[in-house]
Amino acid sequence: HDALPIWVFVDAKYKIMPELKFEKMSMSDQYQQFAYAAASEAKGAVFCYLGDSVQFLESTIYIRGKESNEVKIAVATIGFPKDGDLASWRNDSKLLIEKVRTLIA
Repeated sequence: HDALPIWVFVDAKYKIMPELKFEKMSMSDQYQQFAYAAASEAKGAVFCYLGDSVQFLESTIYIRGKESNEVKIAVATIGFPKDGDLASWRNDSKLLIEKVRTLIA
């Protein structure tokens, strides 16, 4: 039985990212994102942090020695659900999932 391919890694970080920029990611998170992309056949790697709302920033990296060397990476934020506002958080989650889908389309 062949394993199913991995299309995208999503790593949820329990950290706050006040400003959505790749350079605001910690160096260890950047290394981790690169390692996920380099060690797999994934088309993308997304790191999701806590923020005030859904934000999404994407880029492309190229990995030498990898057959399909173009990998999409993204950093995203999503708000933590507030008391009594689960419906809003669900809508934000759907929006984030849609952004991840378009990243690897």
